[in-house]
Amino acid sequence: MTPGREVQSAAHTSFDKWINQGGDHGRNFSTNIYSEGSLLSMALDLKLLSDSNGQVSYRDVHRQLYNKHKLPKGFNEQDVIAILNELSGQDYAAWWAENVEAPMNLDFDALLNQVGLERVYPEDAKQIASLDVSTSMEKGLLKLDHVRRGGASWQAGLTAGDLIVAIDGRRISTDLATTLSAYSAGDKVSVSFFRRDRLQQVTLTLGQTYDKDAKVQPVPAPTPEQQALFKAWMGVELSD
Repeated sequence: MTPGREVQSAAHTSFDKWINQGGDHGRNFSTNIYSEGSLLSMALDLKLLSDSNGQVSYRDVHRQLYNKHKLPKGFNEQDVIAILNELSGQDYAAWWAENVEAPMNLDFDALLNQVGLERVYPEDAKQIASLDVSTSMEKGLLKLDHVRRGGASWQAGLTAGDLIVAIDGRRISTDLATTLSAYSAGDKVSVSFFRRDRLQQVTLTLGQTYDKDAKVQPVPAPTPEQQALFKAWMGVELSD
């Protein structure tokens, strides 16, 4: 998920898809219709299943769209909302406005918990300090390719294209992780960098990340409700 999902809705993402310039600005101020759409579909599927006690799913929405709006006939968002209302027996207009027309405020962990799943880091994962950036090497210097909106480097005024020279006066070569391993999240550091061939310096507070990716697994003791919803969603039993 990109930071832009916090400021652009799925509806606007779909509209802007073919004119989005991408790059660092695109990641920070717009979102990906495919990743956003898949999460939105997941949230809608689970809501339908939960509201109908497992009797209605997202698949039924697609089936109704096909039956009622076959080519050459098209459909719009009001047609989709009407089908959601019909299938669920509830009014989905507010849900649509909150999650499709506005930037989706998705609590991913709460969504997973509905079906007895949780997102956890491996036991041997370590918290490490981070600049909240992605980088590459350019002419022997560390180039910022993406500066995450709201992250440590963003708040300090760094931007994509800046060339990092040193942290606390120590030269940065190819291994940013090794340099940051001497610090902890919350530490303040001085960053020296080139921007348009001018040497500059800022002080920033290091962010936090993990050295390993999180994974999704079943919760230790899923409730009967979680197990039932998982089976309705995936078609199989929830296993340990």
